[in-house]
Amino acid sequence: MDEQIAEGYMVKLKSGGPIMVVESVEQRDVSCVWFDKDQNLQHARFKLGTLVVQDAGASQHGPINL
Repeated sequence: MDEQIAEGYMVKLKSGGPIMVVESVEQRDVSCVWFDKDQNLQHARFKLGTLVVQDAGASQHGPINL
């Protein structure tokens, strides 16, 4: 079963990679933003099942307000 993911949550791909912030969730598609190694803002959409909540505090205390 997939974890509940909401706007503002910190997530990571199950396969690894940078920590990202969830920008929006539409059904099973999740839009995320993050900074690459050169501090450029990146944006991409991922399937819900490919992500895990990275920060345990986010799932216990709610999303980060953007």
